[in-house]
Amino acid sequence: MKNQQLQLLAQNAQNICEQLERGQAETPLSDAIGGLINNMQQPQLTVALLGLTPDSIERVFSWLYGDAFKGFSVTSKQLPGFMEVTFSEGYAFGLRKKHKQQFDQQEAFVQALQIELGATRASVANPFALQAPSSRGLKDLRLLIPDTTASLLDSPALLNAIIAETSVALVAAPLRYTFSREDHDAVDALLSNMQCFMPLLTVDELHEEAGLPDVGWWEQHKTPPQTLAPTLITTHVQARLPGMFTDPASPDRKALLERFQARKLAAKLDAIFERYQQEAGVLEQRKARFANAANNADSETLDRAALDKIRQSLDDGIITLRKELDSQTQQLALQQSPMVTAVNQAIEQLQFENLSTELSHSVIKLRLDEQTLQNLRSILLTEARTAVSGFHQQLDKQLQSLRTSLNQQLEALAIPGLPQFQLANAQTLNTALDQRLEVTLNYRGEMPKRTVMTRLGESRKLIMGLSMATMVIGGVAKAGWGIDLRQSVMLFAPIILIGGFIYTFIQWPKEDAEKLEKELDRVRDSLKNESRRVVSDVQRFIAQQLFDLLETQKREFQKGLQHTLQKHQDSQRDKASEEKQKQQQATQQIDQELQQWQGTQRQLERLRADVQGLLRAMTA
Repeated sequence: MKNQQLQLLAQNAQNICEQLERGQAETPLSDAIGGLINNMQQPQLTVALLGLTPDSIERVFSWLYGDAFKGFSVTSKQLPGFMEVTFSEGYAFGLRKKHKQQFDQQEAFVQALQIELGATRASVANPFALQAPSSRGLKDLRLLIPDTTASLLDSPALLNAIIAETSVALVAAPLRYTFSREDHDAVDALLSNMQCFMPLLTVDELHEEAGLPDVGWWEQHKTPPQTLAPTLITTHVQARLPGMFTDPASPDRKALLERFQARKLAAKLDAIFERYQQEAGVLEQRKARFANAANNADSETLDRAALDKIRQSLDDGIITLRKELDSQTQQLALQQSPMVTAVNQAIEQLQFENLSTELSHSVIKLRLDEQTLQNLRSILLTEARTAVSGFHQQLDKQLQSLRTSLNQQLEALAIPGLPQFQLANAQTLNTALDQRLEVTLNYRGEMPKRTVMTRLGESRKLIMGLSMATMVIGGVAKAGWGIDLRQSVMLFAPIILIGGFIYTFIQWPKEDAEKLEKELDRVRDSLKNESRRVVSDVQRFIAQQLFDLLETQKREFQKGLQHTLQKHQDSQRDKASEEKQKQQQATQQIDQELQQWQGTQRQLERLRADVQGLLRAMTA
């Protein structure tokens, strides 16, 4: 009846394990409960056998196995570190987790066993397993045999492996055996985890000290809750086997198996409950993470300080570019600038041919040739266009560098960068410059007009000068020497007139050349003043055009930055809303799973209480 109750409780535990391990490739809890159910349906009594001396373990084997044991008793002292012996039908041996070799005849079995024992040292996780029939009538009895007490003490894994398989311990030693410290520790370690203890005393019944001592070695340590009377393993008369070893229906055997299976089921349920707490804890953590993520999504905004820093970087970059442009454009008006140098060279090469003449009544009027002004304008325009092209390329490069710097700051905040831009064509600036540039010079000069009459007039002035001189000194000459000097001079007047006329062709070209050079210097000075005015005007115009272009691009940057930030915020808001919705759905799903887990917890708690109640009823 109790076995059926245990099976029903174990089946319920397996159902809970299947819920816990649903969808997993490996199901250790379900497999463990399934193995426990199989043991309940096919009960097999498992006991731990610890022999304190080689002779005692040898004699216990002979007692349990019968006469057939002598067929391979020669190898029984070469047990591996952990050995499992099962008494049932047929012969077999091997490692628990490997394919076992089975034999129909004892001879072949013994021969193969001797070879295997000489080459195999089994581990605790995979002990050497031996199966053989018993002539003593043992039924479904399994022995777990550690090699020595030292192996039991040195290997906690070996002790745990034995405790996990049985709660019944057999300790075999001579009747008047004296415990060593190692023996005492090993027996205490084994019995402290057992529920039933049977001491096996090997004795020669014909010996004079064959009686039980007042205090035997089996009474010198803490004993389990159930201690059976000592069994004498005699030498000459074979002792009777306990009924629970030979009769599967023995009440004692059933009680031991049921209590062990109940404790094992309780331990499995504790492991299941621990696994449940882990899974429930994982769900609670996931729920907390989703809740935190949802709160973070609600409160997540762009870093205002970082955005202000980006905007400030844009303003600072534009101001820096403006200062650089202002400094560089001012160099256009310097005397060493290419524009001023080219214009001055053209002005210095100015000749009379560059002046236009206009004849009047008495003078030749001079003006600067219009073509010369156009040539100067062309020089200024060419140099200005070259400067504009250089400034435009430089400005484009610097603006691209500024955009790259801004994009790096944006990418650091996971924000898309500013798009590519196209600076206004330099041809637009050149067209405006062409319309603006104008060179004018209101120069008015004149040269004397050289005619025959002016030349004769110049000769007449010479004669008149001589005539006046002779009038002044003529009276003295006439009074002193009686010479009429005026009449004498008048005799040479035609010659003087002709000589004066000819002299104008010698002297006047020199005077005209000097006067023309003065006029050209005056024209050059005027043109230089005009060119300085025009260059200054061109410099201011170019600077203003570049400043306007820079300001326009600044507005484009600000507009693009605002659009990018707004688009990113909208995207983040949509993404956060979508993520929040997913997290809410995940949280709802977790809540449902937690409700299911709570139902499982109640089932598990009831199941644990039922198993504990059944275990108390068994031990009452």
